[in-house]
Amino acid sequence: AKDGNYGEKTRRLALRSYISSLPKVTDAAKRQKLLDNAMKMVDELEKAIGKNDQGGERLTQMFIELGADLKKQRLFLEQKGDKAGIQAMTKAFETFLGLISKKGNSYANLIWTAETYFELGKSNDAGEGQATEVAAKYYGNAAQTYKKILDTETSKPGFLKNPRQRTTIEMRLAE
Repeated sequence: AKDGNYGEKTRRLALRSYISSLPKVTDAAKRQKLLDNAMKMVDELEKAIGKNDQGGERLTQMFIELGADLKKQRLFLEQKGDKAGIQAMTKAFETFLGLISKKGNSYANLIWTAETYFELGKSNDAGEGQATEVAAKYYGNAAQTYKKILDTETSKPGFLKNPRQRTTIEMRLAE
């Protein structure tokens, strides 16, 4: 029997596994292989889900869930006091984000990338009124990606499907 969501669920699990494994791999060639496999899963998910509005929303939701999983993993590492693990995880995920942001210009990819950079900035921010150097870098990447979304809407009206999307992005840029 063919379950319509079986392939999608399998790809989602594979993507999570590849990304979650990145911090544990120190060999550059093996890490690159994991990144290549992760990007292959993203491509396959996009094909399986479709590029229509509904598919884009589902893909965005999957990326958000992946980000939430990684945030939990980071909190676990923080509780253990594993600074090296946190750095490795952050660096690996940053590499994946960079690939995603270069890969696609769909709203789903761009908003997830921007929001994830923003969250990385928050998680690296000392909260003392002045962002740390690392946090500032992530906030800058988020702002750049948010601006890319707004620029795309300007050049391709209708890219944003809902006026609230523009408002939300403008609010993030003001933060």
